[in-house]
Amino acid sequence: MTKHVRAAVAGANGYAGMTLVHLLARHPDVAIEQLSSRSLAGKPLASTFPLLSIEGEFLPEVDASKADVVFSCLPHNVGAAKAAGWLEGGARVIDMSADFRLKDASQYPVWYRQEHPAPELLARAVFGLPELHEEDLKSAQLVAVPGCYSTASILALAPAVTSGLVGSDIVVDAKSGVSGAGRSPGLGVHFSEVNESLGAYAIAGHRHLPEVMQELRALGHNGLRLTFVPHLAPMTRGILATCYFDLKGSVEELRGAYAEFYAGQPFTRVVPESPATKLASHTNFCLVHVGAQGEKAVVTAALDCDTGGVFTTNRVKSASVVIDHLHLQHNRVQALVVNSGNANACTGAQGFKDALLMAKITADHLDLDPDQVLVSSTGVIGRYMPMEAVKSGIIDACADLDAAHGLDAAHAIMTTDSKPKLAELEVDLGGVPVRIGGMCKGSGMIHPNMATMLAYITTDAAVEPGLMASMVKAVADLSFNQVTVDGDSSTNDTFLMLANGAAGNAPISAGSPEAEMLLGALLEVAQRLARSIARDGEGATKLLTVRVAGAASGDDARLAARTVASSSLVKTAIHGGDPNWGRVVCALGYSGAEMAIDRLHLSIGGLTVFERGAGVAADLGAVRAVFEQPEIEIVASLGMGEGASEAWGCDLSEEYVRINADYTT
Repeated sequence: MTKHVRAAVAGANGYAGMTLVHLLARHPDVAIEQLSSRSLAGKPLASTFPLLSIEGEFLPEVDASKADVVFSCLPHNVGAAKAAGWLEGGARVIDMSADFRLKDASQYPVWYRQEHPAPELLARAVFGLPELHEEDLKSAQLVAVPGCYSTASILALAPAVTSGLVGSDIVVDAKSGVSGAGRSPGLGVHFSEVNESLGAYAIAGHRHLPEVMQELRALGHNGLRLTFVPHLAPMTRGILATCYFDLKGSVEELRGAYAEFYAGQPFTRVVPESPATKLASHTNFCLVHVGAQGEKAVVTAALDCDTGGVFTTNRVKSASVVIDHLHLQHNRVQALVVNSGNANACTGAQGFKDALLMAKITADHLDLDPDQVLVSSTGVIGRYMPMEAVKSGIIDACADLDAAHGLDAAHAIMTTDSKPKLAELEVDLGGVPVRIGGMCKGSGMIHPNMATMLAYITTDAAVEPGLMASMVKAVADLSFNQVTVDGDSSTNDTFLMLANGAAGNAPISAGSPEAEMLLGALLEVAQRLARSIARDGEGATKLLTVRVAGAASGDDARLAARTVASSSLVKTAIHGGDPNWGRVVCALGYSGAEMAIDRLHLSIGGLTVFERGAGVAADLGAVRAVFEQPEIEIVASLGMGEGASEAWGCDLSEEYVRINADYTT
């Protein structure tokens, strides 16, 4: 899409300005034309934004005549003095300071200790909460961006106030991360002061209080009184506001009021459990929970992914696998970056630097921390990463994020794959539809002595922290660990499952019925993907499914099934259409699974070929005809117990040899 909104950012070197620039840089409809900074005027933009493709220098001032919109990230009382000129220059103005939030100019000196520099503009300003002022914002020439505490508090209370269910004064207990104080250094936000500490401040009155009162009273509660106590928490970013009031009516009425008020609102979500700030971290969502203690209502609002992964068991691991192991320990993942064509394995210290840089570039363009990004690489081993191409690719991808690009992503991670591999499923959990989607790549160096090839499954289910990590190995064991193409385990094999909670269901806990349902759905998606890998094996012409039942244990069943599927003699017999069932019996015998030959029953394509310790008089022509089909099923019953499993493989062809004989040349 052609970029057509010309944006200028005044004060682009503070926390608000820098975050805004990163957001604008990846917006498909925005072109950043001007960035200004009084302290950095004349210095190259790359000195502050080294990972963005922005050329030029910081300007001392922005020229509104060359912009469609001016974002003012200047301090209080500074941007307001310039706003009239920007508006006269023909630009819309979105002001990030407090200058235009208060409608009553007489309140400004009370809270900001100076007269308002442009009171004549206050009537034109629209308070920038779309949940309250959506229609006015569409045509607004001057937008006042609300304060962080104000946003959380207003969104937490607006439905209750509007519906007349507030029966007393309101108490707001709010907590903020340190970055809310801005980028300028100060003793109060020094690491040594904030770390391992929590304290209240501005108890006599915080500047955001009049904003909250103004907006809530405008909703029809002129007599509303509110006590607001902010706290500084030892976290970088985020707001948590917990609001208390006596409830008129029932909790059910209150919850209904919130559901109705926020129905169809894209940025505010009513959730069934009290949210933590990390659930909204690095998003533009506000999560709201409604609860009660007796006749006292308790509403919580959080502003600002549970992940599990398993990796290759090869002792030679790529740099990306090692980095992902470290990042998963923090369980803060919000993004994944994947490159194909280069494995970044056996590349020494430079490989680790490149993997870390991939995470950092992605994080910088998505306003994340590097440990919130996982990295995957696939391709040729022993080659250094072409980081200039990788960097530009990451920047372009971050600027074009779209839910409709799933097929493009599946194409992008392919190497020798002949087709993209995707699967999706929707399941009802507690009355809430939960979506699961996955993609993978892999057609060579595929063997079950690992985690998987490259495979990623995401779900919008809300889960308790750690649930994905507890499930991922079980899912891999029954899906990707049962795939074999050629008996080789890669240095880069990675399987990740991520849950972001966007469905809004009650967080699923381990051992619950919902957890079992979710596990089954995740497994179904994983098995679909696993079969697609086997079907698309390098040079493959046939899909082989091996089912084992009656094993002494589940482990024995898995072992026996994948041994047959990985047997080169079985694979070549299938490719040539040779009805040599003896190779299957032989593979079962050396698999290591407990078995007695007189109890074994073996069928191929539904035709029994072996039972009671000997072959049967089967029609070998019919068996040959089965082997000539595009999909072949071998079923073995060991008669030793209740264990059952299946594995997937493919035939071994001359084309496989050709592909791998000249892979790098």
